[in-house]
Amino acid sequence: MNSGKVWATAFIGVVALTLARDVNAQKKKQRVDLVILGGTVVTMDGERKILENGALAVNGDLIVAVGPRGPIEREFEGAETIQAKGKLVLPGFVNGHTH
Repeated sequence: MNSGKVWATAFIGVVALTLARDVNAQKKKQRVDLVILGGTVVTMDGERKILENGALAVNGDLIVAVGPRGPIEREFEGAETIQAKGKLVLPGFVNGHTH
């Protein structure tokens, strides 16, 4: 086999592996109702962390994941996705004005 055919075969193999990996990565995403990406997320956890370029995934009335954008974006696919860059993402308030 000449070197041109070897390179072409190797290239096709790399492309096929890359496409297969991308397809598998997409299949592994968990489907949720809503994904909010890229906002400043106020977590209200015990440490009161604030995540710049954060994200969260919501299914029904349950927040299923909160964290940096990258991992949330890789793990979840939303029926609806909100790009929240430049926005503040806060937890829901219940009767926030009681004296």
